[in-house]
Amino acid sequence: MILMCKKSCVLLLCLVCLSSYGQVLNFKHIGIEEGLSNSTIECIFQDYRGFIWFGTRDGLNRYDGKQITVYKKTADSNSISDNYIRCIYECDDHTLWIGTSNGLNMFNPELHTFKRYSTANTAVPFISNTITSIEENAHGLWVGTYGGLKKLYPLSGEFKTYTHEQVNDLYTDKEGCLWVARQKGLSRLNVANGKFKHLNLAENGAVRTITPSPAGDLWLGTEDQGMIFLDVKNYTTKNYRHEYLNSNSLGSDQVRAIVYDSEHQLWIGGINGGLNRFDPHTEKFLHYQNEPGNSSSLSQRTVSALFEDNQGNLWVGTHRGGINLYSPQSGKFRLIRQEPYHNSLSYNDVRAFNEDRNGNLWIGTDGGGLNYYDRRKNTFKHYRYSPLDSESLGADAVLDIMRDHDGQLFIGTWGGGLNLMDAETGRFKRYTHNPELPGSISSNYVQKSFEDSRRNLWICTYYGGLNLFDKHTGQFQRLINGKGNTRLIGNNIISINEDRQGNLWIGTDDGGLNCYNLDTKMFSHYFLNEQKNPDLRVIFIDSKGRLWIGQTGLYLFDAAKKRFALYTNRAGLASDFIKGIMEDGAGDFWISTSMGVTRFNAADLSFKKFNTADGLQGLEFEANAFLKARNGEMFFGGLNGFNAFFPQEIRSNKFMPPVYFTEFRVMNDIMLPGAKGSPLKKDISFTTEIKLKH
Repeated sequence: MILMCKKSCVLLLCLVCLSSYGQVLNFKHIGIEEGLSNSTIECIFQDYRGFIWFGTRDGLNRYDGKQITVYKKTADSNSISDNYIRCIYECDDHTLWIGTSNGLNMFNPELHTFKRYSTANTAVPFISNTITSIEENAHGLWVGTYGGLKKLYPLSGEFKTYTHEQVNDLYTDKEGCLWVARQKGLSRLNVANGKFKHLNLAENGAVRTITPSPAGDLWLGTEDQGMIFLDVKNYTTKNYRHEYLNSNSLGSDQVRAIVYDSEHQLWIGGINGGLNRFDPHTEKFLHYQNEPGNSSSLSQRTVSALFEDNQGNLWVGTHRGGINLYSPQSGKFRLIRQEPYHNSLSYNDVRAFNEDRNGNLWIGTDGGGLNYYDRRKNTFKHYRYSPLDSESLGADAVLDIMRDHDGQLFIGTWGGGLNLMDAETGRFKRYTHNPELPGSISSNYVQKSFEDSRRNLWICTYYGGLNLFDKHTGQFQRLINGKGNTRLIGNNIISINEDRQGNLWIGTDDGGLNCYNLDTKMFSHYFLNEQKNPDLRVIFIDSKGRLWIGQTGLYLFDAAKKRFALYTNRAGLASDFIKGIMEDGAGDFWISTSMGVTRFNAADLSFKKFNTADGLQGLEFEANAFLKARNGEMFFGGLNGFNAFFPQEIRSNKFMPPVYFTEFRVMNDIMLPGAKGSPLKKDISFTTEIKLKH
């Protein structure tokens, strides 16, 4: 006998993030391919155990964070009464009610069965049995239908009818009164005496949805008259409409869903209006739409359902576009990347950063040239190579950006030599290799430029070794290989830094690590006895003056013993390829690697690893593509754009999701409660003991 069981944590955090720069929302999508029974979503709900329920036009779906269980109508009378799911509601006793286009259903989660309740009358059975909303209060269970407002008596299964006009939504206020969204306005029912107060809103148009504010006022979505704010104390209203020439107005007058989230933001969904975020203080709307070519954008322009779960994640249901999930807590790292049809980064492979005196960034890309990023305005300006312009950037592959003490900007390119930029004109002077000129740069493949404490300019090249550059004469002097301690080993220079003792540390991928003393002009050499030449791309001096080397593993230099040793085998720092190291104000290291980003405390060896679920551009980052700005913000570049973050704002998610067994198999067959041959008497998530034959 083979036993199989599957365990899944409810509501795993997903890959989505919010960019405060461009106010871009990135969504995870759940559609037919992920098991959704239908791509048009009518309602979304989270039950007391944490499962998310989707009501679609073809089935009820339960999502556990990993897989979807679908419930549909069958010939079995214990199945759901109809596949068109219109509303989902959970009572205080955790009873789950499902409203459909053909009746009300009470779900038994232990047996996966439904008890059907019909509100139909003989005159108009279809209309009167279409359930639109469910609400429980101290006076009982209320059901909104196309045939009016009804109250259910569960023991007898009978309904009492209060109105005959179509009801679209229900809400109980703090005083226990029931608000009823009608086809011709809004009503408030005093359930104690059965009296209605009718409010005709939006030119007697239909009110589709009711959402309370923390103060008890109401936000109302209408059929085609926009969104209405109702001051329930004074019964005054304010109407928000779509204005064709106003980009800050509501996206659509046909409002279908409103959510007031835990951050006091209002989210609005409507027909063809996308997702809207409303700031009640400024009274401006931000719009999020489907963007062709952007797989993380909203999947469809019509938003039909909205829900915020107990972690603050926003679930967005669409018409024919499935589910979109936005998790603000998972997007710890802001992501900036190339965006189709927007002013944005010119290319996603980011290799270098430099900050100017105004706090703006110069960004080097490996294929998109040089970018100037105005952080305040969130605008990009691009500088590209042109074969027809000798004063354009030398190549679109920018590997390094260095600003010297005079403020001059030097750009190292792959194949285009060293470029000096004129900031006023945006033109470039190219320094390229010319075998006929002894004073030219030794290679056109410039990896790094570095100005030491004595204002010497060192140019690290691939294939051409190390150059000393005199910017006044424009001449380059290559450090030619000598012998012994006068010898620089390696032609492929890929990193350089200076320690507090006036030593230049020069990393290669073909000659180990060179240490050059600026006073004695002598070299010492490290990492020469490895099985293969190490790739020494990261040289870091921390706030204590310690020297760290990043390669395959993290190494610390012991100055007394004049040797390097692997620092730790924790957090993958003995095996992952180190791509960049920065130190924050608290003394923690932020290390980009080939497997994500690690926050590491070198004193107590504590660490926290981050991956794409936290909003990283990818697991693999580019070597030396990092920057700590003057205001403390950090940047890491990779193959899919760059991440920006303030270290002190990166906090671990303290939410502990409940864990349930959601599937049980025998001989690879799923066991359902009460099914023939099944050992389960209840659903596996409610089962405490299983007895099996040997």
